[in-house]
Amino acid sequence: MSDCSKTTSIIEIKKETDNYTTIFIENNLEKHIHLKQFNPGQFVMLWVPRVDEKPFGISYIDEKRIGITYEVKGRFTKKLSELKVGDLIGIRGPYGNGYPNI
Repeated sequence: MSDCSKTTSIIEIKKETDNYTTIFIENNLEKHIHLKQFNPGQFVMLWVPRVDEKPFGISYIDEKRIGITYEVKGRFTKKLSELKVGDLIGIRGPYGNGYPNI
């Protein structure tokens, strides 16, 4: 994937526990967002408009969705927790060497 952030929509938000939430974004070839080549241990950069960009591991991936699970710990994840389904977010990557699938 290129170093340019690709903007996509949040399509689902799932409260996993009192402390952890997973956001699901589109994994969409037509928008040039398609992380089919993702390996465990790799990460993506998430960009929240007018806030910042931070690295996150992918917790879920299929042909249509990419899931990012997080805990609110600072300004960025606080803002992430305020986003709603339909809001836009940027993603770029994956980065890192990852680990082989066994």
